[in-house]
Amino acid sequence: MTVPTPQNLATIGCIEHPADRYVAAHKGAEELALVVIAATPGRVRGRHDVWELLARRAPHLAEWAAFFGYLSTRVQVVAAGERAIVAEREADDLVRDLERFTTDVARRMRFRRTVS
Repeated sequence: MTVPTPQNLATIGCIEHPADRYVAAHKGAEELALVVIAATPGRVRGRHDVWELLARRAPHLAEWAAFFGYLSTRVQVVAAGERAIVAEREADDLVRDLERFTTDVARRMRFRRTVS
């Protein structure tokens, strides 16, 4: 798992088809959520939705968890082949949301390390 960097955010933003860009942006957010979860203390037992777990383990990111969690079903439908349901603008918006999520996580994680 990697934290999205400006380079791979740019790569996601350059994916030609909106549906592929949309799915890649959501996957990038999910990978970042897993990094945050792994960085928080405590054990995870059983199966959990990544977004529910993020909201529990990092309450300061609960709004992001709710947002990306809400999109999960739609992303699954798009990934399963319903590519026409994603417009260009919608894909671009999700890439920008991923950029903001990445910035927010980086800022908050840096702040938490400084305080600890």
